[in-house]
Amino acid sequence: MAKKRKKKRSHHTILSPKKYIMSKARKLPFFECWINNNWQELGIATVLVARLQPSGKVIVAGYLVDIYCLGVKDALTRFSMSVDEFREFVFSFCERMGAEAEECTPAFAQNLVYGAVEYAEDLGFKPHKDYDFTRYILDPADEIEYIDIEFGKNGKPFLVRGPFDDFERNIAILNRTVGEGNYHFMTHIGDMEDGVFE
Repeated sequence: MAKKRKKKRSHHTILSPKKYIMSKARKLPFFECWINNNWQELGIATVLVARLQPSGKVIVAGYLVDIYCLGVKDALTRFSMSVDEFREFVFSFCERMGAEAEECTPAFAQNLVYGAVEYAEDLGFKPHKDYDFTRYILDPADEIEYIDIEFGKNGKPFLVRGPFDDFERNIAILNRTVGEGNYHFMTHIGDMEDGVFE
């Protein structure tokens, strides 16, 4: 009776999307980076950073960034999107802001994200819980060419009340970190307290 041959074990391991992003994303070339074209006027930036996989598909990190005060309010990743899917995603992402998508450099996109997080943390605000994972799609902060971007509004933090924000808590944090009178806030679009919105 012939002996059964043992099957050779494959050494090729298929990584989960999470492990793939954590171990390989930073080694991939950048594909495209996009931002809403009214981010300075609005104080809110939707930032998309995509890297190209060997398969021709893309990995994406997306951020909702409050440049005036709160930093990264939301963060997400998308894995193995086709280029067409990515393009649709870019324009729908920015359309929600009532804006057109504008291509930007990887250095600018990453400076805006990292800078907003640093600014907000100095004020006492932590980034969205998914931010730590999405950073694996970005270069390490100390390896990026520095670009000077202004955060805050007219030299002070400017807190705008969002529909899902704990506004009273955020005011209390600002009172503790910068003190009353050292920031502006707006409870509704068009209304501003503690100063004139210029």
